[in-house]
Amino acid sequence: MYLNLRGNSISTLPVFQERKRLAFLQYLDLQENQIEELQDLSCHGLQSLNLNANQISHCSLFSGHPGLQVLELRKNALTSLTNLAHCPQLTELYLAEN
Repeated sequence: MYLNLRGNSISTLPVFQERKRLAFLQYLDLQENQIEELQDLSCHGLQSLNLNANQISHCSLFSGHPGLQVLELRKNALTSLTNLAHCPQLTELYLAEN
């Protein structure tokens, strides 16, 4: 399942943190929103997450994701990549323009 929420002024992600919500979601596009921090997501089937062009400055609240393969964080304000090491399936990480 693919969910495109690009450009919707989203600043928080509580719906993606609730257990059993969107369990079959594989691709989540949240680029061009107002998200300031990368947090844990309970979408267990998630394989690709696009957070390009937000306002994310750190990943300290993110404890990793077991199935995430692609993580896009271009055009944010990242100063730290803490906890990104806890994504054992991650094969693509995009960090340009931070």
